[in-house]
Amino acid sequence: METQIRPDSAEVDTNSDLIDSFLRASRLLVALSARSLDEASSPITFAQFRALLVISRGSANNQTQLAEELDVAPSSVTRMVDRLESAFLVERTRAGSGTRGLALRVTEKGQQVVQEVTDRRRALIAEVVANMPTDRVDALVEALDAFADAGDEPKLSGASVPGSSADFDSGLEV
Repeated sequence: METQIRPDSAEVDTNSDLIDSFLRASRLLVALSARSLDEASSPITFAQFRALLVISRGSANNQTQLAEELDVAPSSVTRMVDRLESAFLVERTRAGSGTRGLALRVTEKGQQVVQEVTDRRRALIAEVVANMPTDRVDALVEALDAFADAGDEPKLSGASVPGSSADFDSGLEV
């Protein structure tokens, strides 16, 4: 029988092997993410990269939506977008006729940075996975998908994956 841990039905043992393993793996993923950002052609922070991803996948069309999506104060988003705009990674455009707001759009340079960082991150992760026993990889994929599903993280595939070449051929939302 499979045991499921649910925050509303059972206390989670924060000292469990499961939590410790997730924390260990997350430290590795954060380190790989940091390396991929450090090697980018344009200097960019993790928060700025996350904003680029949100904008490029269409989850936020303006600064208010971006602040909500990132769960930060609107003033923080204003400063972040100012920096991204001054680096020519995003641009503010008129939202449309009859509206007073400004829309956010990732520039071609911004798309290149997203692609570059995503490609580098994929390569770094692939290096780690290549060191795993092959019979454990399928189980890892299944476990990671279950974890992401439990956290309501959408599954992205094909042209909807930020950073995939298909995204930039058709224009996207990141």
